[in-house]
Amino acid sequence: MADTPQGWHPEDIRAALRKRHGTIAAFARKIGYAQSSLSNVLAYGRYVPGPMRAIAEDLGAGLFSLWPHFHHPDGTPRQGRGATNVDKDSAAGRRRNVQRRRAA
Repeated sequence: MADTPQGWHPEDIRAALRKRHGTIAAFARKIGYAQSSLSNVLAYGRYVPGPMRAIAEDLGAGLFSLWPHFHHPDGTPRQGRGATNVDKDSAAGRRRNVQRRRAA
């Protein structure tokens, strides 16, 4: 089985943001998001696209390099439950889902 990319550790992301902005709260104010939105990303590992994009831009890193479990290598978001197994062709994915529902 191929190794899956790990991305950055959340503490590494926090440390890089603190080095650049002093505090996470200061960075949140700068980008116009609530600190809780950043906490959802950094502390709880949730998918919140706006703050994720702002963090990646600020750190000069790609979304995939930071959060490979949420993004494809080209930076587009993975979709749906079990996103690691979903094809990028969403029309094909919808057809499979419809076929599964009909079979059930």
